Amino acid sequence: SELNYEQNEYVSTVKNASECLLALVNDILDLSEIESSKVQIEQADFDLLATIELISGIFRKQTADKKLDYIVNIDPQVPQYVVSDETRIRQILINLLGNAVKFTQSGSVTLNVRTIGNTKANKVVIRFEVVDTGIGIPKEQQQMLLEAFVQAENDSNRTYSGTGLGLAIVNQLVRLLESRIEIDSQPDSGSTFAFELNLTRSAK
Repeated sequence: SELNYEQNEYVSTVKNASECLLALVNDILDLSEIESSKVQIEQADFDLLATIELISGIFRKQTADKKLDYIVNIDPQVPQYVVSDETRIRQILINLLGNAVKFTQSGSVTLNVRTIGNTKANKVVIRFEVVDTGIGIPKEQQQMLLEAFVQAENDSNRTYSGTGLGLAIVNQLVRLLESRIEIDSQPDSGSTFAFELNLTRSAK
């Protein structure tokens, strides 16, 4: 049967709460698996450009809802097919882009993907950058954010909900991929989160 306005509000609240709880449980399970060394990095051929487009489809909708510009810059030298762990790369980018959208109220969120060098004939170093025009992060708090259950110590805690697990998971996954997270940010001047991967070009 149809619900009245008040009932709709209650149902919406229950739905949102259950989605938040599910996200929290999934994050805790992910972090637990990583910290117990149960996560193994897979090596398989995949279409990197198709993966980026799939991710972008998610965030074009989210940024449009917030009236933000969503920009993707892909270097023409980036190979379409590479060998790595598609699931983990996708998880990293979704977490970083999700954070960027969450903490940006006006302006843009940009994903830059470019090659920065070839180590061997079949190897390529690809740099991924997620750039936003959001609230920014004080320098003294940047490395803390890569730890579990930590959010920046400022008024944003009361405005932006979250567990503080997303960046901790990203940090651990990037380490498993033998890289590290770089943070460039200042309060009220946006943030850039970047990492570089040494990937094998696929024979496809």
